[in-house]
Amino acid sequence: MSDQTDAIAMAKAADIDPKAFRSALRTAGLSWHMHRARWLVTKDSAEHEDMKRILAALPPRQK
Repeated sequence: MSDQTDAIAMAKAADIDPKAFRSALRTAGLSWHMHRARWLVTKDSAEHEDMKRILAALPPRQK
């Protein structure tokens, strides 16, 4: 089985609010993602790279 990750795990690892990350992903309108499906991807895939690019553009959580 391939190594997978999801939006929540990625956001937490980057100290980004998971809800803000998922919102940004929805706003990006990625063609490969099905509406209302979990943001689950295989690590190092093209989809994972899309998610990492969007995550990098978000500001860290305010403490």
